Amino acid sequence: MSESTNKPGKNNRPKRRRRRSNQNRPRGGQKKNFDTDSSTTDQGNLSKRYMLLIESLKDQRRKYFDEFHHHDPNRVAKLRRNFEKASKELFNFEKKLTPEQKLNILRENKLDKTYSEIHQLSELGEQVPTESEPLNPHLLKSQKESDFKQDDEESVGTMDDYRSYKGN
Repeated sequence: MSESTNKPGKNNRPKRRRRRSNQNRPRGGQKKNFDTDSSTTDQGNLSKRYMLLIESLKDQRRKYFDEFHHHDPNRVAKLRRNFEKASKELFNFEKKLTPEQKLNILRENKLDKTYSEIHQLSELGEQVPTESEPLNPHLLKSQKESDFKQDDEESVGTMDDYRSYKGN
């Protein structure tokens, strides 16, 4: 054994091998700023950033809802925080865009119509008539057919009368 490895260092502690620094740790350098008002950002970067934010939101939403019923509440809370953070980032990014930038992004990133084309669906959806009243699915046939306009009988009594009638 060599003497250099066995010699105690400061405070009579044996010398230890120095650890390597964590390469994934942020060093506090320049932060990425995706401001939309700076004149240096071009439309391609805005569109790319917008699509990255949407993909991030989709990914965080999928992770959160896949693990929603996980037994560890801390894990679920972390996934929820990540999902909410991604949605706030997208919201703030969209809020900072000018109307012209929004139109340009929409022109560049056309809607995904794959599902509607495969199933021969209209892009606009079905036109639902709004003039007629919606049907009540909870009524029985006898209730639908009967007319209660001639029923003039009023219900009278208190809750005590009802309870005595029911036998409670």
